[in-house]
Amino acid sequence: MYAISVCLERVQTMLVVGTSGMVQPAASFGLVAKKAGAFVVEVNRSHTPQSPFFDVSLQGKAGELLPQLLEYIDL
Repeated sequence: MYAISVCLERVQTMLVVGTSGMVQPAASFGLVAKKAGAFVVEVNRSHTPQSPFFDVSLQGKAGELLPQLLEYIDL
């Protein structure tokens, strides 16, 4: 778990995709990254308990939203 924490604290941008935000320890990954200064985007069918803490929370199907997101950021 230590190695994961180190990575989460160093990431600049994080996508949190398709999670209920309820199962630990994965549910806290986005929050750890955000606390360390990362820009965090959540992509999920509905809001999660963490949604208010992220920079962007997109609701919908990941298979539809992720291609649109990639096109928007021109990757």
